[in-house]
Amino acid sequence: MRHLVEFQGTQQAPVKKVTLKGFVFRHAARTFMETKEPLLRSDWTIYRGGAVMLTGTEDVSVIDSEFDQLGGNAVFVNNYNRRTLVKGCHIHDSGASGICFVGDPNAVRNPLFEYNQSQDLTKIDRTPGPKSDNYPADSVVEDCLIHGIGRVERQPAGVQIAMSRKITVRDTSIYDCARAGINIGDGTWGGHLIERCDVFETVLETGEHGSFNSWGRDRFWTSNHRGVSMPEVKKDPKLPFFDAIDTTVKGLKSGGDANSISGDPMFIDPAAGDFRVEEGSPALKMGFKNFPMDQFGVKKPSLKAIVRTPVIPVVSNSEAIIGGMSTAASYWLGVRLHGLEGEEFSAFGVTKADGGVQLVDVPANSPAAKAGLKSNDLIQALNDRKITGTADLLDAVAALGDAPLDVRVIRNQQPQSLSLRQAPFIMLESAEQAEGLTKLVPSPTPTFKISASTQPSNDPLSSLIDGKLATGYGAVFSNIVRDGAYRLDLLTPKPVGSITSWSFNQEGVRGRQRFTIYGSESATDPGWNTADKSRFTALGTIDTRLVPPSAFQAASLRARPGQSLGTFRWIVWSVSPVTAVGENSAFQELKVDTAR
Repeated sequence: MRHLVEFQGTQQAPVKKVTLKGFVFRHAARTFMETKEPLLRSDWTIYRGGAVMLTGTEDVSVIDSEFDQLGGNAVFVNNYNRRTLVKGCHIHDSGASGICFVGDPNAVRNPLFEYNQSQDLTKIDRTPGPKSDNYPADSVVEDCLIHGIGRVERQPAGVQIAMSRKITVRDTSIYDCARAGINIGDGTWGGHLIERCDVFETVLETGEHGSFNSWGRDRFWTSNHRGVSMPEVKKDPKLPFFDAIDTTVKGLKSGGDANSISGDPMFIDPAAGDFRVEEGSPALKMGFKNFPMDQFGVKKPSLKAIVRTPVIPVVSNSEAIIGGMSTAASYWLGVRLHGLEGEEFSAFGVTKADGGVQLVDVPANSPAAKAGLKSNDLIQALNDRKITGTADLLDAVAALGDAPLDVRVIRNQQPQSLSLRQAPFIMLESAEQAEGLTKLVPSPTPTFKISASTQPSNDPLSSLIDGKLATGYGAVFSNIVRDGAYRLDLLTPKPVGSITSWSFNQEGVRGRQRFTIYGSESATDPGWNTADKSRFTALGTIDTRLVPPSAFQAASLRARPGQSLGTFRWIVWSVSPVTAVGENSAFQELKVDTAR
C-alpha cells in the first residue's frame, strides 16, 4: 500500500475538521518508480501521494504522530486544501519527502516544466495570481522533527512546497536529507513563512544546492534570462509579481541595493552559535534587530530529547583554500592558527615575503601557554625551518617529530626565541605493507565505544577499533561530507598519552590524513559541536597531504614521557577531505592510549 490513510474531497464538498492524533504510520510501499510528474520549470519529478494523502480538505490536522520507514512521501497535501496542520510529528527514514504541499499545474498561468521549454513573453497571460483555487494554502508545519529523508528517492525534501500559497514552517528540525531540507520549487504563489527552524546536514547525495532551495522560475523566466526576461521586466516592472503575488521586495534598485553597507557584523559569539550583534554593529544602524539564538528547532519535549543540533563551524579568516576547497581551521599546541593576509603583515611589522602564522588566542592551560607562547605571537621559524603559512607550520611539526623545538616568533613587532622541550609532538610512520609499521602498531580497543557524526560508507565503524589494517576504503565518509567526525568514548575520564590513526592509500590518494583532534571531559554525550569551548578542548591538527605517499600511513599526536595530552573521556577526530574533489581519508584504525 502506498497510501495508508486517504481523505478525498473537493473544494465544493471538502472533508472538514478531522484530526489524526497519536498514530504510527510505518512501512508503506516504495514509490521510486512512480515519480513521473514534473514540477514547474525544473528537472524535478514527484509521485503525487503519501502515507497520509489529503485532497480537498479543510481544517484537517495530523498531530503527535510518527512516520517511520515509509517507502515514499510521509504526508502529501494535494491540490485544494486549506488550513492543514502537521504538528508535533516525528518523520524519519522516509523513502521520499517528509511533507509535501503540491497544487494543480492547471491552476498556474502559462505553466512550463522542462528547462528547454520557452514561450513568447509578449503573449503570456498577464493576469496576476492563479487561475483557480486548486492548491494548498494557509497551512502550517509546526514543532516537528524530520530526518533521514530520501533513503530511496533522489529528489526529496524535508518539506516540499510547490504551486501553493501561504505555507508556514516553524519550530521544526530537519537534517540528514538526500537533497534540500526545505524546497520551494517555484514562485507560485508566495506568502510562505519559514521561522525558527534548524535545517542542516542536507543535500548529502548531490551537494549542488543547500538546506533551503528555491528556483523561483515564474512565468516570465526563460533560460536566456538577461537577454529576454530582463528587458520585459524593464518594460513592465510588475511582471515578477504576477505569480509571487504575496512576495514583498523592498529597498532594491536595478543594479544593486542602494541601502547596502559592508563591514564587520560584530557577532557576539559565533563559535557558540550566537549570531546576535554587539552594540555598535553596522547591522543595527540599518534597522536589524537581535532575536534569541536559543529558540530554533523542535520544542516538543519528547522530540527535543532526541533531536540533533547543528555543529557551528569555526568562523575565522584562517580558513585557507587548498586544491580548490576550503579547509577547517588548524590548531597547534591547543591554539588556533591564522595565516596572515592583506594588510595584516604590517600590523606585525613583517613583510609578505617573511610571512608567519599568528597564534590567535592562547588558552591559559594549553601546552602553548605552558611553553611561554602568547596570544598574537607570530611564528616565523621552527628549528630554522621558515614558516610562511599554516601549511608550512603543520608540515614542519610533522617532519620534526619528537625533536626539541626552537621557535622564532614576532611579539609586539620584536623578534624573540623560545625553546620548547616538553611540548606534545607528532609522530608519522609509513610502510608499503601493514607489517612494515614498527613504531606505530595498531591493537584492538573493543571496550571503547566508537561513533560518527555522519554515517560512513563501506565498512562498519567497529572496523576502526578491531586492531586490523585492511586494504580498502574502511569506514569512510562519502565525498560530499566536508566536516565528518569520528569519536571514541573512553567510558571514564582518562589521562591521554597518545592519539593515533591509520589509513590505507586507496585509489592512490586516500592515505593522506587531515584532521583536528578534540578532547572532552563531559560526563555525558558532548555532542558534535567542537567549537563549543565549554565542552571541547582543541588538541592539535595533523595534515599529511605533503608527506610522500605509501600504502599505509600512521599519524599520532603524543605527549612527552611522564606527561599527558590532558584528561578526557571523549576524543574526536574532526576530519576534512584530502583531495580537491572532496575525497576523504580511508581510515583503517583509530586508537587512544592512556598516559603512563
